[in-house]
Amino acid sequence: CYPGWVQKSSVQTLMKLSPANFVVHRKMTKLFSKPDPTSSYLPLSLGTKVVGRKTVKGGFRQIEGIGRKIYWVPEEDIRSLVSDAGEEDRRRIILQSVRELLGDLYFWGGMSAHIPELENQVTAVDWSGLAHLAYQVAGLSIPRDSYEQYLKARKIKREELRAGDLIFSASKEKPEKVSHVALYVNESNLIEAPKTGETVREIEFEKKYGVPFKDVETGHVIGDRILYFGTYFGSQPNAPGSAGFFSLGKYVSDVVGGEECQQERSSPGRMRRWDTRVRRIFFLPGHAGSDTPFHVYRDTTNDSHCVEETD
Repeated sequence: CYPGWVQKSSVQTLMKLSPANFVVHRKMTKLFSKPDPTSSYLPLSLGTKVVGRKTVKGGFRQIEGIGRKIYWVPEEDIRSLVSDAGEEDRRRIILQSVRELLGDLYFWGGMSAHIPELENQVTAVDWSGLAHLAYQVAGLSIPRDSYEQYLKARKIKREELRAGDLIFSASKEKPEKVSHVALYVNESNLIEAPKTGETVREIEFEKKYGVPFKDVETGHVIGDRILYFGTYFGSQPNAPGSAGFFSLGKYVSDVVGGEECQQERSSPGRMRRWDTRVRRIFFLPGHAGSDTPFHVYRDTTNDSHCVEETD
């Protein structure tokens, strides 16, 4: 997550909201005050979750807003999050969603489609925001940032990759710290939000990395990058309790933001946790050639993690 500040006068305490049951699957739609295309109220980006009611009128679905206020969105611009979509449908939705953003500018920390009419706001995605949004449209919840996305993903081999899976990379100097993610399209192409000054693009793997995709395996070093492959589909063998994992104990502290982790453990190293509380942390021995002895896995749905301080 990215810490920041907002004016106190700009926020309010919310009553308990109903769970979102629809998500915007077009690049942009609009919230309307009435089921009337002339009553435009607010633009909504791809991936925005909304609470939809059963009432549909004139092609608009009734939406429940903050304070139980009633709004409307075009029925064709949202999809149900409670539908029984299978794996193939979800993979198709993921790629369809990222392609909605092709040509949008990269912006660090961004997690929305570019909406030109919001002239005084930055609307864009970064590489992990692109993946997060696409999966959200498909009804899958994955962490916000590439490092956490990698930690939670099931690690797979190149030949296991399928449309919508993730290609992670880290610098050769810090192979344990994933810092980029792209979406696998097929045996030759990937989609990514590259870096500042560039746009979301679909590009051939060989054009980006200089080697044919068929010659690459997970953990290979290409230039100054090391690549890994992961998926959020299928079984999760890399889970707590599986072979190769060992527990470091339960957290008992609610302190956030870099305070020392309070936990039952035998490891002598000092541990620090970031963001929010987790229940338990597990370590997986690091890959060959790594300068760190482990990777981290957390049995929690939030984005917290704990790391050992080293010299």
